[in-house]
Amino acid sequence: MTYILTLYGMIVGNIKKNSNIICCFLISLMTILFSLNTNNSDYNNYLAIFAACVQDVNSTNAGPAYRYLCNFSGKIGLNYNQMLLFIVFVCLILIITTIKKHTKNWNFVLVLYIIFPFFIDVVQVRNFIAMSIIVFSFNYLLSLKRGGNIKFVICVIIATLFHSVAIIYMVFLLAKILSKKWLIFISLLGTIIGLTITSTDIPYRLALMFLPISKVTFFTNTIGLGFGLLFNAIMQIASVVLVAYSYHIIQVRSKKNVKDKYYIDKQRLVNLVLKINIILLPIISLYYYNATFTRIYRNVFILNYIVFALTYIEYQIKTKKRFTYILIVFLYTMAMCAINIGPYIQDTLIAILNNNLLFK
Repeated sequence: MTYILTLYGMIVGNIKKNSNIICCFLISLMTILFSLNTNNSDYNNYLAIFAACVQDVNSTNAGPAYRYLCNFSGKIGLNYNQMLLFIVFVCLILIITTIKKHTKNWNFVLVLYIIFPFFIDVVQVRNFIAMSIIVFSFNYLLSLKRGGNIKFVICVIIATLFHSVAIIYMVFLLAKILSKKWLIFISLLGTIIGLTITSTDIPYRLALMFLPISKVTFFTNTIGLGFGLLFNAIMQIASVVLVAYSYHIIQVRSKKNVKDKYYIDKQRLVNLVLKINIILLPIISLYYYNATFTRIYRNVFILNYIVFALTYIEYQIKTKKRFTYILIVFLYTMAMCAINIGPYIQDTLIAILNNNLLFK
């Protein structure tokens, strides 16, 4: 049944791109698949963390906010899946309110998200929480109102309390300070330096200054220059190209409506997302060590999907170009799914669809 519902939701969501009823269906579907799942590659680990934190909040090295959430949930009588229900409900609200604020075609974005990386987020709960907060914080980063940057920083700090990797998103503030030319120069330089020093012990020594040796050993468990590094690097560069092309289309449209605040705001949004993608390019060098670093880039996918939705629907391109554009977007998203989920499909997608408390 979960297979049928998921496929149905993806098809109908792509047809009825701004239907509130379908939106509620997709959110309900994701909530059920996420919170009522009873088996995936990390389920038992999270179950153990929950049980440990209920007894002693300092018993694990999970993020402090997550530990206290587990402890509080256990104290009021919730089990792990019931706590997940609360987490998913709050996080999806943060995500959907951000999507709806910037595009009318929210279901299109949700369908792309279900294709990738939703099923990885089901496995990586703490990262999912951090990601949802970072996506929501984009509203403050984009805002021209006083205090927007401070609110963004607060959101990043909160996200970091759930997963330490979120602290890296502080660099997004550079997108409001520097031009695209400077960001491209800095990011390319950072990528080249990063790839150059991968064969040395410099990254290892630097990491030891901030992290315990157990963490450093895990993160520097070198994969090497294999297909994983190559494919993820190519796909990340492809993301930048897709967003850059989308920005070009929207920029052309905006020039025809120079006095229309709607188009000016959307151009500013896409420009900011493009800058964020450029800023994250040096992450490519980290793929040499461990595939887990792909989550840093993966966490901004929803922002990219918002850009794709704006370009595809709200900016009228010719039918043939529109079809080609959306085909490329879907192929790109499915390729990301194949690269990152394909090798682990039994422990992620299949395990999630086959093991659900509601559909035993």
